[in-house]
Amino acid sequence: MFGIGPTEFIIIAVLALMLFSPRELPKILRSAAKFWGSLRNTADEFRDAIMNEEEMHDLRGMLKGGANEFKRAEAAARRELMKARMEMQKAQNKLLKTVKAAEESKRAELAPAEGAPATDGAGTREGAPTPGANDDGAPRTSGEPAASDPPTPAGAIASARPGAPEPASPPSPPAVVAAEKVDQGAA
Repeated sequence: MFGIGPTEFIIIAVLALMLFSPRELPKILRSAAKFWGSLRNTADEFRDAIMNEEEMHDLRGMLKGGANEFKRAEAAARRELMKARMEMQKAQNKLLKTVKAAEESKRAELAPAEGAPATDGAGTREGAPTPGANDDGAPRTSGEPAASDPPTPAGAIASARPGAPEPASPPSPPAVVAAEKVDQGAA
């Protein structure tokens, strides 16, 4: 025990008996045992404190590592969010361009086309058949529609009776209305 062999132990016991009386020896051994126990308890506490400190150091390291990972994940998420925002803005810009192009094409359809036949003062195109004539130029009979006439709606038939009020004309495109106002202002 403690690296002391049996002969060394006997020598220590004999020396203790010569130095101390047999009556005091049990008290001295008890106090030595108490001192040894307190020394062991202190060493155990110190070892536990160091182990706890190492564990705390490990926990702090893991906490710092977790915080660093969290920061990296946050930065990556922010980058992905920025990419998504950029893609969304690109899509919005593309959608706006598409809507503007559709509006422009619709305006172009509503505006009189360049190179379209000119109209005379009555609103009929030059070279178009007159409303009262067939395709061959001969006058039509009263109930016969021309081949180029669009089909008439049901409400228009009732208004074709003699004495009935004339049906309202469909609304004109804005470009035609503007052209009419310019013509009226010139006259």
